[in-house]
Amino acid sequence: HINRFCHEQGKRVQGIAVKALRALLNYDYPGNLPELENIARQLVYLCPSGQPIDVNLLPERVRTSSIRSAARIDRDTELNLDRLVADCERAAIREALRRSHGNKSQAARDLGLSRNGLAMKMQRHGLED
Repeated sequence: HINRFCHEQGKRVQGIAVKALRALLNYDYPGNLPELENIARQLVYLCPSGQPIDVNLLPERVRTSSIRSAARIDRDTELNLDRLVADCERAAIREALRRSHGNKSQAARDLGLSRNGLAMKMQRHGLED
């Protein structure tokens, strides 16, 4: 779809950033194909020509889908509460860091944690500090 919309708009994009691709793959697409096409069209329109599609160009609902998918439990999900809580916590920390553009003090405030509390949780979850 991206290539088709690039051709339609006479625009060239340089691929897609890993974080953007991960968010697109994690999103459920409740509107199925029409929603996917709409998002692809929007990404091509918003992306500066010659640049890669960045995660910040994605609609908010797509960017935050990783938190929702981390919290989703279905019949195939292992019901290990510690692991499920850790997955949600890890996803929330990543999202807070993304929203704060890596500012750990701001991310900690957004999460209702102290800066040291965030650092300890990041270390526990193997997230870079």
